[in-house]
Amino acid sequence: MSEPSERDSKPRPLRLEYFAANAPRDPGTRGVALWWTVLGLGWLPFTCGVVSSRSVVQSGMPELVRVHVHAGMAFMALGALLSMASLVGFLRTKNGAAAAIAGVLFFVQVCLFLCVGGI
Repeated sequence: MSEPSERDSKPRPLRLEYFAANAPRDPGTRGVALWWTVLGLGWLPFTCGVVSSRSVVQSGMPELVRVHVHAGMAFMALGALLSMASLVGFLRTKNGAAAAIAGVLFFVQVCLFLCVGGI
């Protein structure tokens, strides 16, 4: 029989675990990710409403403007409501920085809604 090589006889280094195996998960982490997603998704209908309203108004057809501007305003309002919901969600999770960002973005959306929506 052959003798074990020097490489086989060395002890293997231990892997370090940087977390406690049975530690409870932070319940706020999942909620914060959800509210970031809601905040991002709030800009989709808002942007759609802005683009729709502006392009319809530039067409110059009064009957088309009358119908579509209200739909554009509804999309903008839906986006602003989603942003407001994320602001409230961040406040409930006590994440001050995220709440401040959501508040600024909600303020921007309201200002744009008042400027563009009041065509």
